Amino acid sequence: MALDVGNPEKTQEGLIETEKMIFVHTPLSGICSSDDQKIYEFKEWLDRNFSCIQSIGFFENEDYEIKRKFLKRSFPRFRVQVFLYERGEIL
Repeated sequence: MALDVGNPEKTQEGLIETEKMIFVHTPLSGICSSDDQKIYEFKEWLDRNFSCIQSIGFFENEDYEIKRKFLKRSFPRFRVQVFLYERGEIL
């Protein structure tokens, strides 16, 4: 299931019966992105309703700290982030 950014509630409704899921996030560069707030709000919803049992980052931006300081804005550490969620007790 893909996130419907224009209607995240529809995606949330589709996950009501889900026991496990993988959330793959490919953040924009940080330079030209507005970092769509709805994606981050959906991630927060996942964190409230599921337990994140593993997260992995791929393709590290080695100079992300410098870019954060220079651009004075959020810059992703990884180009691809994968989160494994499981329904259950949230710690």
